[in-house]
Amino acid sequence: MLKSIRTELFIVTVLMVIIPLITCSIFNYYIISRDVGTKMREDSLVFTLSVARNIRSLIDKSYAVAEELSANTDISSFNPANQEMILRQAASRHPQFDLLFVQDIHGWQTANSLGVPGSDRSGRWWYKKFMSLQTPFVSKSYYTTTDNTAVTSIFMPVYSLDGLIGILGADLKLDSIQDLVEQLTIGKGSYTYILDGQGTVVAHPDKNQVAELYNYQTLTRTIQQKDANGIPLRDRYNNHITQEYPISVPEKLHEVVSLALQGESGTAEYQDLSGNDMICAYTAVYLPGNSENWAVITVDNKTTAMATATQIIDKNTWGTAIALIGTILIVYLLSRRITHPILLMDEQIKRITRGQLHKPLAGDFGKNEVGRLAHSFEDMRATLAKVQTEQENMFLSTIRALVMALESKDGYTHSHSVEVAEIATKVAAELGLSQQEQFKIKFAALLHDIGKIGIPDHILNKNGSLSDEEWDTMRQHPTIGAKIISTIPNMEEIAHIIKHHHSRWDGKGYPGGILGENIPLGARIIAVADAFQAMTSDRPYRQALSYQYAIAEIRRCAGNQFDAQIIDAFLKVADQ
Repeated sequence: MLKSIRTELFIVTVLMVIIPLITCSIFNYYIISRDVGTKMREDSLVFTLSVARNIRSLIDKSYAVAEELSANTDISSFNPANQEMILRQAASRHPQFDLLFVQDIHGWQTANSLGVPGSDRSGRWWYKKFMSLQTPFVSKSYYTTTDNTAVTSIFMPVYSLDGLIGILGADLKLDSIQDLVEQLTIGKGSYTYILDGQGTVVAHPDKNQVAELYNYQTLTRTIQQKDANGIPLRDRYNNHITQEYPISVPEKLHEVVSLALQGESGTAEYQDLSGNDMICAYTAVYLPGNSENWAVITVDNKTTAMATATQIIDKNTWGTAIALIGTILIVYLLSRRITHPILLMDEQIKRITRGQLHKPLAGDFGKNEVGRLAHSFEDMRATLAKVQTEQENMFLSTIRALVMALESKDGYTHSHSVEVAEIATKVAAELGLSQQEQFKIKFAALLHDIGKIGIPDHILNKNGSLSDEEWDTMRQHPTIGAKIISTIPNMEEIAHIIKHHHSRWDGKGYPGGILGENIPLGARIIAVADAFQAMTSDRPYRQALSYQYAIAEIRRCAGNQFDAQIIDAFLKVADQ
């Protein structure tokens, strides 16, 4: 009732001030998000065109180097030593190249920038393409034979007065393009990637796509085949042997790639494979020579990008929101001031119902009617707590009398019970039981062997092993103890715990007929504490066992003799 009064006051006020704000915010969001979305797409396309110009500039510079080398007289002389010297010098001046090399028109490599011996390249795909076109071009991405990395190459004709006499090749590291793309990344949720003329990834934030030649046109990725030693396999023409695997690309993105490779520019929206709304801008990169167009794709997460629109709306509505929030806060504080003290007393009543009498009612309740009620309530709690303390002291006195009676027969049992009570209380706390439950378990643990009062002294204090008949007598002590304690008022639950502290989880304990969770929780806790203390104490018929042995034995009996959950809590206590 009290919470509903506060809630009603709060809701009425909120509805009066929030509905106009929401209506205004929705309208503003529509207008601003539309304008921001348009501006964002325009900016993304401008950025993408800028990236394309930078890529073209990088390719043009490398193209110019290759063109200059192909016209060098030391290259066209086809003196291998002179060619190698020129290629090595050029490679050192232009680190974007992975390899520079010269082929004759028959496909034999006469020199390269690494200085390795030449070989027959007439079977390579790029050689066949060049001899067919006999014009310069920038190639698709492919794996090199030198270090098995992905590159794109520039191929130039080498002429003499007699005509075409060879080919100059320049393997351009894709790392240089990758670095350029990473430098031009425009922010969180946005990235750019480059595709060659056949749709193969040249640069991408996910470098694995570059390494595996992801193709957004054929929707495949290409993996080099390797032998058992991890060495790439090649055919008789030294081409890499590869295997293609399918990849998944959103249909709309597939269309965008085709448009870009055909020379178009623009923007589009699509959902990625995770269901995220994406905005992309695309354009072509027109490469020199007889080369296919490349494509630049810039992708923005629409939700992240539209956060700008949300920020603008927040700024526009901030002043109004402060005033409205202030009004709501005042109403809330007023309703809280009226109902909070009574709610605190309601919580205190619940704690008292659970037997938690020793926590005072905290707070300044003033001197009004509610305050006077709170002070009277606190006086009542203090009186109940005093009565509870007196009852606990009475129980303790009863326990002391019983323990003294038992001690007169068996001095070991007294110290044993005190240590079992200490262990059991710690395990109960580790299990998160309430103070009241811990108190009951402590009582039961102190009295768990009280039934030994009814066991004859010659059995109780016997130095050797007990006979079967004597064991039958000894097994009566839990039942005897329960009968003794049950005669004390309000001790029925403790008596039940004492009766079953030798019951086993698997039902093989005594007295029989009870197993598993039907055994009182306190009895299951005391069973573990009792066994551990007994094993680590000197007995009339043996010396104390080691701590390590006792722990191992307790672990071994989890799930059959003992509750495994209790064992887990006990082991944590033991580790501490």
